[in-house]
Amino acid sequence: MVIDSLENLTMYVSLHPRFPKAFNCLKKLNFSQLSKGKIIVDEEMYINVDEVALRSAEGARYETHDKYIDIQIPLTANEKVGYIDRSLLGDPSEVNEAKDYALYEAPMATTLDLRVGSFAIFFPQDGHMPILGEGMTKKIVMKIRV
Repeated sequence: MVIDSLENLTMYVSLHPRFPKAFNCLKKLNFSQLSKGKIIVDEEMYINVDEVALRSAEGARYETHDKYIDIQIPLTANEKVGYIDRSLLGDPSEVNEAKDYALYEAPMATTLDLRVGSFAIFFPQDGHMPILGEGMTKKIVMKIRV
């Protein structure tokens, strides 16, 4: 897992062979002009632009992905993100292979601040609980095939 300022995004280009293309695509986006929906980059990556209500950690579940890496970027509101190493989560309570997610019932381990102007990268070993807080947010979730 990585959390950093968008200004430092290119420092992480060597972490995955698809990151150069992904980061170049993100740099070209005009975040203020994005509409809710899905943007197909190629057969290995896409972007979801979401407008969602932030939620309480109570009742929220950790998620993991096997096929995709997430790059999450809040656009309009700061959020908190729960984080835990996947190896500590135990068995999932729900699995959807077609949509590439597993959900887990587990107490909050670590909470991180994900601020507007920053990003988080979640790899398959990273259990994460995004969109925690109050109010609404617009965010980007870029999905990059492992």
